[in-house]
Amino acid sequence: MTDDTGRDTGSNTGSNAGSDTGSNAAGDTVWRRQEIDSPCVKVCVLHPETRLCIGCARSGEEIARWSSMGAEARARITAELPGREPAPGGRRGGAARRRGERTRPA
Repeated sequence: MTDDTGRDTGSNTGSNAGSDTGSNAAGDTVWRRQEIDSPCVKVCVLHPETRLCIGCARSGEEIARWSSMGAEARARITAELPGREPAPGGRRGGAARRRGERTRPA
């Protein structure tokens, strides 16, 4: 919406506010978008050994295809995530390794 001078007032109310709308306390129409359910926790780093995201445990391929997957495929992957180990446990080196001690759980 613009004022008398043609400047944008930032107000976007009425029928042009978007297809998925609601109302706020002031009665203005509020635009919302529909989000795809995602296990993302915004810690997006792929572990170099497992190739799984250390935040959500999805593979790079699963992350890339997530928005184009159907609800069934996303639900199947989401159900598998608790059983995945995105990063191996234990330490990789240090004094224990130099002494020949086991540094990773069996």
